[in-house]
Amino acid sequence: MSQTNLLPTLLSPISPMIILCILFFSLVPKKSLGAVDPYFQACSARKTCGDGQAIRFPFYIQDKQNSSCGYPGFNLSCNNNGHPTIIISNKNYTINEIFYQNETLRVSNSAFSNPNFSCIPSINSISLPGSRFDLAPNQTNIFLFYNCSSSVHESWPSEFYPSCYGESDTVLALSGQDPRLQISNVSMECKSSVVAPVEAYGGGIGESLRNGFVLKWKASNCSICEDSGGNCGFDSTMYHFKCFCPDRPHAWDCTNTTLHEYLPGQINILIFSFLLESVLPSNSTRYEACKPTNCGTDPNISFPFYVFGTETDHCGYPGLGIVCNRGKPVYRTLERQYVIQDIFYENQTFRLVDEEFANNSRFPPPYKFSFELSFLEFTPNDAKLFFFNNCTAPLSVSFERSLIPCSSRATSSSLVALVKKDEHLSESTACRPSAIVPVEVEGGYSNQTIKKCQLHEVVEGWIHIEMERKRIKLC
Repeated sequence: MSQTNLLPTLLSPISPMIILCILFFSLVPKKSLGAVDPYFQACSARKTCGDGQAIRFPFYIQDKQNSSCGYPGFNLSCNNNGHPTIIISNKNYTINEIFYQNETLRVSNSAFSNPNFSCIPSINSISLPGSRFDLAPNQTNIFLFYNCSSSVHESWPSEFYPSCYGESDTVLALSGQDPRLQISNVSMECKSSVVAPVEAYGGGIGESLRNGFVLKWKASNCSICEDSGGNCGFDSTMYHFKCFCPDRPHAWDCTNTTLHEYLPGQINILIFSFLLESVLPSNSTRYEACKPTNCGTDPNISFPFYVFGTETDHCGYPGLGIVCNRGKPVYRTLERQYVIQDIFYENQTFRLVDEEFANNSRFPPPYKFSFELSFLEFTPNDAKLFFFNNCTAPLSVSFERSLIPCSSRATSSSLVALVKKDEHLSESTACRPSAIVPVEVEGGYSNQTIKKCQLHEVVEGWIHIEMERKRIKLC
């Protein structure tokens, strides 16, 4: 009795039945029966500071919630009154209300938390971290002037309020909407001034300062993930948004899982290579949105950068968003805005030039360039220009290079020096606060000299920024 050998029939050519079986079992999601992803569980537990506000993505409460449940830089604390607080410009701001639907929150300086407004405390002007927050529309400013001359008291007798730090001290508080306000004239007669943003709805000074102002945050949109039943979070290892689902973390949502997410490692990828081209959507709007773009002029913007306001934050790294301003790409730091002159993707560096200095020849205001992100650093060819403004006495510092006079008046002078390190800089009562401007020096620092102080000549130099390769991996 002869037996039919079915093996050659099944294998040559490969039986469609075998292919279907392999496909079926390889595409079954690898879920553990009864097991729920720990990140999904951790981020499902909503926490509050006690005032009833549920804290969820992009925020998380330190020591109460896993940092993976929030976005970098959106960590909160709880104050003694049961309200969440956030640190902005190294100061605590109370979060009065979070509007998750339109991605805004109302905050107020914690110094104004006392409901019985009787005095104005001493505060600092706020500098918004451009990579995290923008001031929402319909906001105005209140200007606070401290230690003003008697002539100012005579001009604004009803606008002075008691200071919280001295019985005889008073503070001039003026609304930015006051048509009589002339900032330059008032500031010359007062020793210091502060700008406090508030909502523009017509309340009194005390009420406006207590209510605070509204910020719009910049973080990955969470609605797609939440609508699919997931919890939004962040993968600190890959430094990218994640949607935590009951089975495991997904890229964007818990429903539309593509073929490449489920292919098991033990299956020969070569067998299915012809399938991937047809299954993965080549015309997906999500992939189309991540194509290289620009602001109208070079350079091209692609991963790890993305353009704010185009719903493409998933196309780049958090903190590397670019704003298009008058056809130019602009990168924002804590203090300033910089035009991106060039991006060198092959060696992960980009060049910046100060937007204000490039368009204005006036002496730079006091500021220091600082990074908000730990994976950015200056390249080896960068040095720093130290500007000393309105020096009323001779200045002697241990710089490697001599000080070059920029301007000289009868009572004061201004100086500039190019230095490699800033540890020699110390506070001096002879000059007003200094500006420290990083610049790129071609050919190495040792070959550089400044022969004259031409502002455009020395500050239009580029800052060369390097992205840490361990944290940012190019496509």
